[in-house]
Amino acid sequence: MNDGKEVEMQIMPGTQVYNGQPISNRGKKRCYSKSKLVCWKLKLWHTILLIILLFLLAIVISLVLYSVVYEDEDEKFDKQSYITPHNYNGTLRVINCQGSTESPQHQFESTCISQHLRDMLLKLYRSSPLLGRYFVDAYSLPNGTNDTIAYYRLQFQVPEENTLLLKYTLNEEVVVNIFRQHLYDQEFEENRVLVIDPASLSIHVAD
Repeated sequence: MNDGKEVEMQIMPGTQVYNGQPISNRGKKRCYSKSKLVCWKLKLWHTILLIILLFLLAIVISLVLYSVVYEDEDEKFDKQSYITPHNYNGTLRVINCQGSTESPQHQFESTCISQHLRDMLLKLYRSSPLLGRYFVDAYSLPNGTNDTIAYYRLQFQVPEENTLLLKYTLNEEVVVNIFRQHLYDQEFEENRVLVIDPASLSIHVAD
């Protein structure tokens, strides 16, 4: 009962009135705010993902363009400028040679050793990333008095200004180590035609 007195109701701004009773919009506003916040988070997530994808795409494109456009200065050389000969002589010990079925066991024909050894040296040094550009030819000269010992010769050609090249790249240690490593890599291969003792390798600059 209001005892005939009018009851004044203070209606907050934004409050709707239904059948004389105020209806609050606070709950709706709170719900709307939460919904807007969720949408904002989703937009941020999509933005971050897009940035990452664009970054990865830029890296891939850069690598592709680099591989196509980039020219290795070390690969650009003039073979005709290599006019100065630089040769090596060396010796090695052959453990086995299966090139001739007529030879008794542990007896080696000179032609067998010479042929297979030269083929090995040619293939090895021609394909060498470090020395291939300087390599010219290889020869094998078996020892007539001892078929297990073979002599070999490696021929290179270098530019006229070659002091640093001969000191750090085309020196005796590098040349023989390339050969020795090749022999170590072959140790577990079966049916090798030519078996060479890696420890027996020796090399020196030819006169």
